[in-house]
Amino acid sequence: MSGTTLELYRCTAHGGSKDWAIQIADNGHLRTVYCATDQPIRQANIPPSKFAPGKDSSGEMQGRIQEKLAKGYVYLGQATVEKNRLQLIQPNANQPVAPGDHWEIVTPLDRKQVHERLAWIEGQLRGHVSPDVIEYDTDNVVLLIGTRRAGRMLSWAIGFSDHGGIQATGRGGGQIVPEQGLLPRLTLMVLMRAFPDAIRLIDTADGILTPQISRDDEFIGQKRHDYERVLVLGERLGLCIGRIALLSSDSRNGKQPIWF
Repeated sequence: MSGTTLELYRCTAHGGSKDWAIQIADNGHLRTVYCATDQPIRQANIPPSKFAPGKDSSGEMQGRIQEKLAKGYVYLGQATVEKNRLQLIQPNANQPVAPGDHWEIVTPLDRKQVHERLAWIEGQLRGHVSPDVIEYDTDNVVLLIGTRRAGRMLSWAIGFSDHGGIQATGRGGGQIVPEQGLLPRLTLMVLMRAFPDAIRLIDTADGILTPQISRDDEFIGQKRHDYERVLVLGERLGLCIGRIALLSSDSRNGKQPIWF
């Protein structure tokens, strides 16, 4: 396997130190590598027949990453296998080293409060997110989001399940990759406002992020996103004040509106 690149995670939360890495192989299978830190590796091949129902390689990989993050693993960067050991690649200043941003619960959340907020998000967005889909599993307190990309449905979840990233203790974490679209980011923005001292969003390169609905936001402002749709959904979620008031202020002051 020498020379191929994997995404490397490490766990020191329960004593000791152990590593886990994952990649999508050329044949569409997933390959995982695991070991005690700096020790010889073991590896496993996961064929599509073992994926969760409806998951492609990318979706299955992200689900397994979220499970690891919920167990206390931390993303380190990209790695290769050299001489039967994982070797972390030094970050390239010209390329992002993480497959996406990571969210983390640093103060335990109450299940009832999470339920109330996730149910509200689903109610506000229901019928307004096509061609994406959004569902809420009340029994398990899990919000499910599906984003269509090139004929595929990429899934993302947050809530009290392995794929949702929140443990029974109220702690946990997960990941958002750009391909999963706008809705996961907006969902986290709502939760970060509802629980400001409990949830944080982290970029491996830049540290803690403070996302906002603005063309200047590194994610929201990307050309891939229809900014008019961003504003409509942002208003439904209470993430920006009404455009009429802003536009009125803008016309009076000759300044570009700012979205919060």
